[in-house]
Amino acid sequence: MLAVTFSFLPSLGCTGPYKALTRRELTTIASLTVVRYPTPTMTVETSERMGLAVAAILLTGGVGALAAAPFVGEKRETPVDFGHLILQAFTQRVPQEIPEWPTMNFIEGPIEESSMPTGPILALRVNLFNFNDHLGLETVATIEMVRADREVIWRKWFRYYSRTYDRVRTSDEFMANDNKLLKEEVRFAADRMADVFIEDLKASK
Repeated sequence: MLAVTFSFLPSLGCTGPYKALTRRELTTIASLTVVRYPTPTMTVETSERMGLAVAAILLTGGVGALAAAPFVGEKRETPVDFGHLILQAFTQRVPQEIPEWPTMNFIEGPIEESSMPTGPILALRVNLFNFNDHLGLETVATIEMVRADREVIWRKWFRYYSRTYDRVRTSDEFMANDNKLLKEEVRFAADRMADVFIEDLKASK
């Protein structure tokens, strides 16, 4: 039997190229406004739905038709605010682990890009928030720091898969008991995102 595995990924949009932060640039920032963009609605791709998508693609032109195939996946209400969890984990730890880290001022709740405040900003964007039976939770987040003149002085993004950490469960298991395991997985992923972002800062020169 031929097994076909794929994932329909939306554009990661504002991940942008990686940019390392230098210690000299960091010391020029006295304070930061910390913001986050809205977390996208979670998309769920079960094995059954993915199997139907594969069958449709093979029937309508083979693998070459993949690019023209519509995204398949059920949109579900996000059980927790993933962006908030990442920022919470990051901002609680970063002043303790980076001594010269600037003072932070927080804007409560997610904001739209058109509402960006003035001055130096630390912004967190969840680019992808997806679940499927093969990879488990699959998510991408980008963090970036910009000066008052809007020049980006730090940008880092990270892609998390449950499978990487041997934490894959079926959708039924993850979403049983009011999404109990899924909520735990989202919190675990947020902590790993914070780990990666802080380690990148520690490596700056």
